[in-house]
Amino acid sequence: MSKKITRKEFFQKIAFYGIGAAGVAGVLNSCGSSEEGGGSEAAKAPDPCGDTTGLTEMEIKVRTTFEYIPTSNVANKFCDNCQFWVLPAEGSPCGGCQIIKGPIHPKGYCNQWIIKTA
Repeated sequence: MSKKITRKEFFQKIAFYGIGAAGVAGVLNSCGSSEEGGGSEAAKAPDPCGDTTGLTEMEIKVRTTFEYIPTSNVANKFCDNCQFWVLPAEGSPCGGCQIIKGPIHPKGYCNQWIIKTA
């Protein structure tokens, strides 16, 4: 039998797992150095969609929990071919997402990716 969770429980779980994911991301981010020749050129380039100013702590945790990254590492799975993709405003390089708040890079990826349907 499957147990349904309340909205409050859902957000508590997101917060709990988000804190752990943020810690792991920090450790992984500190591994390797571009000065040692590690990392790709894409990893060194600044993310034009990385500004999370104005987002709440919970919205940032959701981004972390869903493992949003600005450059997909999964073949043929990009934000701009995801069901949740929101087109960018004219002149902006960043679009949006129906489930993750803040600017989203079109060639990004998260673990909630679902193929766009017609």
